[in-house]
Amino acid sequence: MFFGLYANPAAAIAFADGLRVPQEELVAAANHFENFYEEVFVEFSRYGEITDMMVADNIGEHMLGNVYIKYSTEEHAEGCFRDKNGKYYNNNQIRIEYSPVTDFREAKCRQNHEGKCDRGGYCNFIHPKHISKKIKTQLTEQMYVEYPEYEKARALRREQGISDNNSDFSDRPAIKERDDDRRRDKRRRSPERYHHRSPPRNAPRNDRERDRYRERGDRERRDRYPDRPDRGRRDDRRDHDYDRRGQRGNQDEPREYERDFRNEPDRRDQR
Repeated sequence: MFFGLYANPAAAIAFADGLRVPQEELVAAANHFENFYEEVFVEFSRYGEITDMMVADNIGEHMLGNVYIKYSTEEHAEGCFRDKNGKYYNNNQIRIEYSPVTDFREAKCRQNHEGKCDRGGYCNFIHPKHISKKIKTQLTEQMYVEYPEYEKARALRREQGISDNNSDFSDRPAIKERDDDRRRDKRRRSPERYHHRSPPRNAPRNDRERDRYRERGDRERRDRYPDRPDRGRRDDRRDHDYDRRGQRGNQDEPREYERDFRNEPDRRDQR
């Protein structure tokens, strides 16, 4: 981890802070960052094989301009530390520190990846600056062409089943099976998985309790509206509403609710 190695342009800092920036300044800031990325990648690839590199877009004081470089081995990282720590780049002293994070995906902000981080540029998780995949691919291929020993070391790691993220290739089927099980459990929403969630008040837990719950509700509705037969069971109410829409029965005959309405005295005359 290189503290403050990248000097962010003012337009980049303002844009990360959520301010409006003219399009011309954003394009100039993007070109400035791409040139910096290429220069640093080529320079630091002399010490070993670079498997990943990213620059923080955060504007917090402790993360502004930080550059994170991951080497394939600890020996390569140690050689870079001994040779570059304390030297100067762009009139700024280089300060290097080992990072305990071996997988950069764990340090990135997931909410920022989804486009909904509330903290913005002041988040404590890394908001990586965007670099096109084409540039990264070109730099990586150029590195393997200039240093063939890196290509041989990568091929050897793959034969041994070791990936660039320090994870075993043989674990991928197990990881996929684990993810499938999680998605399946989420769809089922089994009580064993969600036992910590308390059920709603008076919620039925099985078919017998559900029937009792419905019968109790039907009795309460009948007691509350003794003169309204349509306030009985919910099945009777549904049939009654179905008849009211005129989709069943003879539409020429007056329906029960129409007869009741005709026989009911006008309440305005009683006032």
